[in-house]
Amino acid sequence: MKPTVVTRWTKKLAWKGLKILDFGSGEKQIQTEYLQSHGLDVTPYDLHLNPEALDEAYNIIMVSNVINVQPDLKHVRKVIRDVSNLLEDTCSFALVNYPKSPRKVDMGEKQLERELRKHFADVTKLPDRTLVYRCSI
Repeated sequence: MKPTVVTRWTKKLAWKGLKILDFGSGEKQIQTEYLQSHGLDVTPYDLHLNPEALDEAYNIIMVSNVINVQPDLKHVRKVIRDVSNLLEDTCSFALVNYPKSPRKVDMGEKQLERELRKHFADVTKLPDRTLVYRCSI
């Protein structure tokens, strides 16, 4: 299994003992299981899967291939707001990617950064070929 860019960054930045949420894990939970196999405490969440996961707070939230498939800007904003509300504290962060394809909302990099900054105090683009942001409250 080849890890996604967000999974690779999570593996680099996480350590055992941190609570990690795979927000938008999908039914197969491939990335969740990959990180669990490396000893990390990862909880899967998807729209119709494990809704009780949203009752917890997390140190790291992976948001991989979620923003880009939202049907409109209203849903993008809801995802960003929900993710920011699930972070444990100011030392916690979300890893958000925004691949070029597929994209359902016509939103460029600058607009995404503006939307992220509405809910996160620090938004840093990570050095990668793909758009990946580290977002802290």
